[in-house]
Amino acid sequence: MTTKKFSFPCIFLFCIASLFSDFVLTAETADFDSYMIQSRFVIPDFQAFLRIRNNEFEAGGIGHAWITVGTLRLKGLVRALYHPMGYSVRSSQYTEASEILLASGVEEKASLGISFSPLPGTFSVFAFRHGDDMYQAGSILRFFLFEDICTELLMSASYPPARENEAWYMQSFPYQGGLLLNAASRIALKKKGILMLFDLFYSGGETAAPGFSWTAVVDTVFSSVRFSCSAAGQTESYIQADGSQDDHAFTGQSAIDLNVFSILYFGVMYKKLFMKNTAPEYFFYSGTEELSARISADLINDDFAGVELWISFGEISEKKPLVLYHDTSSYSLGAKISVMQMFSFQAEARFLIENNRLRHEHTARLKFKTGTFSCSAGIKGKFGDAEAVCSGSLRCEVSDDWGRFFFSVESRNDISLSELRQIYSIADCFDCLMLKTGVTLRW
Repeated sequence: MTTKKFSFPCIFLFCIASLFSDFVLTAETADFDSYMIQSRFVIPDFQAFLRIRNNEFEAGGIGHAWITVGTLRLKGLVRALYHPMGYSVRSSQYTEASEILLASGVEEKASLGISFSPLPGTFSVFAFRHGDDMYQAGSILRFFLFEDICTELLMSASYPPARENEAWYMQSFPYQGGLLLNAASRIALKKKGILMLFDLFYSGGETAAPGFSWTAVVDTVFSSVRFSCSAAGQTESYIQADGSQDDHAFTGQSAIDLNVFSILYFGVMYKKLFMKNTAPEYFFYSGTEELSARISADLINDDFAGVELWISFGEISEKKPLVLYHDTSSYSLGAKISVMQMFSFQAEARFLIENNRLRHEHTARLKFKTGTFSCSAGIKGKFGDAEAVCSGSLRCEVSDDWGRFFFSVESRNDISLSELRQIYSIADCFDCLMLKTGVTLRW
């Protein structure tokens, strides 16, 4: 998102507002040459937020049940318009309401615009800019057919830029730009221990033929067992709200979790994706297959001490037409030890085998907390065919009802062993490290 110059009198106005509401002011600096100032105040049914970084507007706006103006966070179907098949079977996208809220956190793809809700929770209209070169507007309708069955309808119009065909083996034609219409509907049954959901998406425009995408999800919890499965597919002509196209025609996912006496946990997830727009003879032989499993055990879990051990496995196999297969396997072993909720130590070793090449990563983190003071330190090392690299961090924090103050030192980037050998002075250390400090005040 393009930033805009901003003036500090806006911060002064927020401070004045703090006399009549709950107010939070945060200031942070990195290496004392860049800074971030963030302020927020909240009164019943209303909030305002502003974040400035290096004298440039980064995020902010006002939020009310009826109207939201500023940087927006998309939820539910509005978010799914940009990638209907891109969510895991346990994604929160399936359980959240389709709405547009004020993006007060650090949002990588926050949109700038307005949302108006004459019937809060039922009907709303919106218009925003997504990224630097796309505009979108639409409406959301949400209602209950029965007590446990919720229905949502979404209409959207956007002007995404023209796209190029990135993969040579794809037989589709990229979007040529112009007006694009997207529609979506959702019907969901939510009862205690069960979620059943079906989404249907439509796209069409000036330069795009009609296309469809669909998603079905079932998520159940029975006693100590949780089982989830989903299936999704789309036609070759379906265009996502930003003008892009998914590489896959169909995907299926399943996951099962088993908790034994709150001591032993076992979880498995499987995902299969089939490529679309490829020659027919390659359809069933191209795509992505993912399998992951995790076993963890709480050997000790009481108020005095805790000991947790885990082991996990992951396998990703990607196959494309007339291209060499790309396989990645990962294995990890980890442990976490805590004492009286004051001291904790966590370590993990991870091994990755990518196309028969071995890489391994090792991480360790130590944390201490007592009263209002906490301190944590971590280190991470990566070793492979190339030269080994490492990174680390140290953070100290004091927090109370008035707010918090922190000071941290962390690696600017991964540091190779050869770079470590070239450090001869304190000045060389500062070239490799980044200092951060900040304060948050609440009143």
